Amino acid sequence: MVAPADFSRYLQSLVDAYSFQQDRYTLTDLQVEIRVETPVSPEQPHAKEEVKIERSPVLAGLRKYMQQGHVLLVGKPGSGKSTALQRLRWELARSALKDETQPIPVLVGLRGLRKDCGILEAIAAELQNGDLDLDFEATEIRRLLLKGQLFCYWMG
Repeated sequence: MVAPADFSRYLQSLVDAYSFQQDRYTLTDLQVEIRVETPVSPEQPHAKEEVKIERSPVLAGLRKYMQQGHVLLVGKPGSGKSTALQRLRWELARSALKDETQPIPVLVGLRGLRKDCGILEAIAAELQNGDLDLDFEATEIRRLLLKGQLFCYWMG
């Protein structure tokens, strides 16, 4: 069993790796389209869909919508998607270093995945790349995920 304290080297490596570029992050806005369907009533037999646009800083928006479920961050090449995710990982790592009840952030790059590599193996490889000296098996990764101890997100 892996205790949260075992992740301190991994978390510190994430913080150290991003620290030299933290001042280069440019805050960007997130635009979210929320589709709301008006219920059917005798007066209006057809449901009407309304689109509401919500804007917020990208990191605040990511934090908000991640708590509600899955988030898909889309944008043009070079618009800052990867940079925002790396910044988020840095912030989450700093938070987890201070409070061991916080989940461990794991950012998995999908471009570097081998075709014969499964998701659990990709998560284990990312943890080991981050200066974590533990031998992770798929069952251990699965246990950590189910207990909410890992916060995984994917970068394409």
